[in-house]
Amino acid sequence: MTHSLPTPCSPDDRGEEDEDLICPVCQEEFKDPKFLPCHHYYCKDCIQQLVTRAGPRTPISCPECRTKTEVPNDDVSQLLPAFFVNKLLDKRKREKLKMTSSLPAPTVSSAVCALHSGVLDHFCTQCKAPICLDCTLTVHKHHACYSLETLTGSHPSLFAEQRKGPVEPQPSMDVNVKLRILQRLSVSSNSLVRGDIFMYAGKREVGVVKILEPMSPLLNYFEYEIVDRGEKCAIGIGVGELEYPLDRMPGWNEKGIGYHADDGYLYNQSGFGIQLGPTSTKGDRMGCGVDFDTDLGYGYVSVFFTRNGQQVSKPIKMKRPTHGLYPLVGMHSKGEKVRYLGHCRRLPDSVQPCTSVDISPWVRSNGVKFLDDGLTLEYCGEGLQPEGQDVGAAQTLNYCMERGNHHFEMVIQESGKGGMLAIGLASSTYPLHLCPGSSIGSIAYHTDNGLLYRGDEQGTPFGSVCTEGDTVGCGFKLCDDGVPVRAQGHECNVFFTVNHQVIGAVQCSLPEGGFYPFVALLSLGAKVKVTFDTWTSYMERALSKVIAVKNSQAAKCKESPVERQPSMDVNVKLRILQRLSIGSNSLVRGDIFMYAGDREVGVVKILEPMSPLLNYFEYEIVDRGEKCAIGIGVGELEYPLDRMPGWNERGIGYHADDGNLFNQSGFGIQLGPTSTKGDRMGCGVDFDTDLGYGYVSVFFTRNGQQVSKPIKMKRPTHGLYPLVGMHSKGEKVRYLGHCRRLPDSVQPCTSVDISPWVRSNGVKFLDDGLTLEYCGEGLQPEGQDVGAAQTLNYCMERGNHHFEMVIQESGKGGMLAIGLASSTYPLHLCPGSSIGSIAYRTDNGLLYRGNEQGVAFGPVCAKGDIVGCGIQCDNAVLEQRQGHICNVFFTKNGKVIGKPVQCSVPEGGFYPFVVLLSRGVKVRATFDSWTHDIEIALGKLSLVKQAPMVSYVSTDSSRAEEEEDGGKILHLGVTCDGCGQQPLCGTRHKCTVCPDYDLCEQCRRRRCHSEHPMTAINRPQDTIFYKKEEVLHPGVRCDICSGPVCGTRYKCTVCPDYDLCERCNSRGAHRMHRMNAISSPQRNATVGFLQRVAGVRNVGNISYPNIYCDGCKEPVCGTRYKCTVCFNYDLCEQCRRKRRHVEHPMTAIKSPGDVCHEGVRCDGCGGDVYGTRFKCLECYDYDLCWECQGKGFHSAHRMKIIQEPLYRIG
Repeated sequence: MTHSLPTPCSPDDRGEEDEDLICPVCQEEFKDPKFLPCHHYYCKDCIQQLVTRAGPRTPISCPECRTKTEVPNDDVSQLLPAFFVNKLLDKRKREKLKMTSSLPAPTVSSAVCALHSGVLDHFCTQCKAPICLDCTLTVHKHHACYSLETLTGSHPSLFAEQRKGPVEPQPSMDVNVKLRILQRLSVSSNSLVRGDIFMYAGKREVGVVKILEPMSPLLNYFEYEIVDRGEKCAIGIGVGELEYPLDRMPGWNEKGIGYHADDGYLYNQSGFGIQLGPTSTKGDRMGCGVDFDTDLGYGYVSVFFTRNGQQVSKPIKMKRPTHGLYPLVGMHSKGEKVRYLGHCRRLPDSVQPCTSVDISPWVRSNGVKFLDDGLTLEYCGEGLQPEGQDVGAAQTLNYCMERGNHHFEMVIQESGKGGMLAIGLASSTYPLHLCPGSSIGSIAYHTDNGLLYRGDEQGTPFGSVCTEGDTVGCGFKLCDDGVPVRAQGHECNVFFTVNHQVIGAVQCSLPEGGFYPFVALLSLGAKVKVTFDTWTSYMERALSKVIAVKNSQAAKCKESPVERQPSMDVNVKLRILQRLSIGSNSLVRGDIFMYAGDREVGVVKILEPMSPLLNYFEYEIVDRGEKCAIGIGVGELEYPLDRMPGWNERGIGYHADDGNLFNQSGFGIQLGPTSTKGDRMGCGVDFDTDLGYGYVSVFFTRNGQQVSKPIKMKRPTHGLYPLVGMHSKGEKVRYLGHCRRLPDSVQPCTSVDISPWVRSNGVKFLDDGLTLEYCGEGLQPEGQDVGAAQTLNYCMERGNHHFEMVIQESGKGGMLAIGLASSTYPLHLCPGSSIGSIAYRTDNGLLYRGNEQGVAFGPVCAKGDIVGCGIQCDNAVLEQRQGHICNVFFTKNGKVIGKPVQCSVPEGGFYPFVVLLSRGVKVRATFDSWTHDIEIALGKLSLVKQAPMVSYVSTDSSRAEEEEDGGKILHLGVTCDGCGQQPLCGTRHKCTVCPDYDLCEQCRRRRCHSEHPMTAINRPQDTIFYKKEEVLHPGVRCDICSGPVCGTRYKCTVCPDYDLCERCNSRGAHRMHRMNAISSPQRNATVGFLQRVAGVRNVGNISYPNIYCDGCKEPVCGTRYKCTVCFNYDLCEQCRRKRRHVEHPMTAIKSPGDVCHEGVRCDGCGGDVYGTRFKCLECYDYDLCWECQGKGFHSAHRMKIIQEPLYRIG
């Protein structure tokens, strides 16, 4: 048989009479109600809170009618009690007792709700009665209600639970409760859960695990154990609301509180922490509890934390969110692991919570001291001095006004001498020694004179003067409500209040980083108390009226006889922002465009062509980044998104970093001033011109002012599209919009000199100055009439550069040349035919390097081909100096031809040079055409060039005699790296350090390449003679001059295969090692030395230094067998024949040079290291093989000899 049990709040007493028993402030039944003179009544505790908030001897405002009331001596008990409310409360209690005593007490499982006929499966902790689910949503919606299934699982004596003392012993964790809770987890993407172990699985972001069961009076405490501290032990526990984000540590966000292990700090709804307790590490237990039985008022609880079972501080007061508090644990570094221990009931050691914990929000302060709870500020400066004002200021960075509507207030408790106070908003980097509003990035209202200051020292009348007892506030309302932005320039309304009345509003732009509350005290004795989050619905209504009146007044004053430039249409801006083509190195966030690349250019193109009605657009530089390499302009529809505006054909741009104009080339000319952060850059196209069909004029502006006359440009087939490019980290621009604007000068300047060619002869320039046409006489009896052009404004002096020419007309014979030359190179000579130049001829494919004898290099080019020349400097040298080595390469149709040519930079540097030698020839040059494909191709060619080359020597004496010219020997195949002479004539000076570097006699006298020792070679390597009476060592070559070794042979005792002839040894080559002199040829020159080192008597076999057989314990001779599995296990031939160690495969090594050091690459030639390994004792990771060591590489540092490979154990 079931019974119906009425709830404590039945429908009989929940009518109109019930509404009279609810306090309008705390929304609970009246407790000792008191009357105010305005005939409104509230709980005694609620009135006491109003008195405390207002301050001593300060009138309070009625929460309903805002009537000022003075409480006698601040004693609320002296107010008249509400007698009729007390009578109603007594009557209600008697009716409850009568109803509950008339019915038998049912069991929980059989009880049925009398109101909704539902099962009583919930429990109201305030009414101490079971209720149904519908009651929790209607009658008991303002009470703390919990499911009986949740609570009675570990506490069957639910209705008998009472507090029996100030401290209750902590019970053990219930395993069933733990298992149930582990099934209700919300795990972030940076966390992992394995059973009861929670671990961090992210890289840099925070990982949080939230338990989706709210804290309750019976399960109000939980604990975690730190299993692994990870890198930083950045672990925190706490509680937060149901919507608490899973990428923020506990306590960092609103409606959350946390205690962190790494610093022992408390974080209470902000990223600003204060010291709370000791730090924790591996093995420590961290706990968090919520005390619901407090006298802090409705909706408030106290939170406490423990470490290893000991409470670390007094409880902290906190407002309970609508849906309750949920357990949180956060981790923030690799390797962190925690174990969830469980939930239980535990009371804090101190029943009364510590409500005065120093959680001051003020992060930045100057000249003020904080009193009481950290919200009361008192001036401690010097006031007005002869040298200036000593400003006392405080600013919070934990309360950014970035979302929705915000308001904060200050109560003037003491106005001080002069009453000079200010309240407002400022950026996070605003100087504290300046009054808010006196500089850019701030706005403030001064209470002593009622003036408003907006970024300058000239105030405007705004409101009334405020004195002691007044409440002055500052508020913030975004023009687009709820838009979460801190972007510079976003429009917002800043308003001010006096005694809760809006006195005015101002529309301004957000500074970079957002607005933060700022309070300034300027008078001796001034004291204020600040309160945050005081926004009310009344302020919203009043602010709407103020803004409406202000807009109407602005509309009336808009009339002017002078026609102004129309403002940007917001609808047009929103439409255009949906039609963007974004490069891979750019990002778009709303109307903010930012650079997101590493080295390449990032471009954003608007896919709406310029038109006569929308012919002008503007961008604002939000952040200049590292170099302010920002450019705007227009280009064709197919304009590439990795080239700055104006660098390519059919594009024009104006750049901020240098103020240069780039018109369809990488060569710029000065157009206007440079731009930086805060400047506006605009570009417009004038279609109404008399330049002829298909032509338009383009003009540019800076901060609204036109920087030059318009520039003539041919309009592409599909129109011109707006472009903005960025090229360094941190750059940001804001798109302001499109409109119609006419240029200041209607007639464009069609004769803008944008030709890069400074030196020219026999050529004329067409169109944009980049197209060259030959106007000489061609080949004449007296010689060639050379047509040449050279630019001196584009020195190839830094990093990697490349320029090209498109053969538009090959003319009669197609004789063209492209190359590099010094700034003083004669224009009547072809580049490459004299010292200080290098060139590639397209008509015969020959390369010329400082003389008139060309060498076969590449293919022949014809009309339509694109021929290029580039330079690749080592280590991106900052300046060119005479003798510096660089690689010059040539391309055809975008692909590298031949191998890069290594040559020395002439005095003054290399400059682009183009030569036309045939009638009718016409080419168009393009600068700055370096691409990523060229860089990859050059990288592959450089590896091929650095690979060791084997040269074959001829001993034919007749050939040497034929090539003698005037008593000088010609070194065939050898080029002077100083002047480019080829072939090298006379004595050849070869560098003993660089792998391929030679100088002639003249360059040697000029002390070129004096940093390295040189070896003089009088005869070329293929005409070296030896006397018949001298002994020739067959198969042996000198590692310096590459010639055969005759006479005494000098063999290195350290390097496995390094030999010198008598001449090279006498010059001191390879002096870092001891050399062994060998007078007669040997079958194996390394046998004697190696066997002496190993101590082997048998000289007929190869020996291995310090290698002993693990079978017979004797030195290994002949073939060495090394185990591929065991560490450092070797056998000789005899032991191998005896089939020892047959369980593992063996590797046969027939000579010491066959041993490979696995995983080691030679830093000289890039190959694997065999035989002896030379490791630098000073550099971190530098190794050489025996061949590169013998050539003198890295001779400045000491090297360690490693004969055997090193293995990592474990």
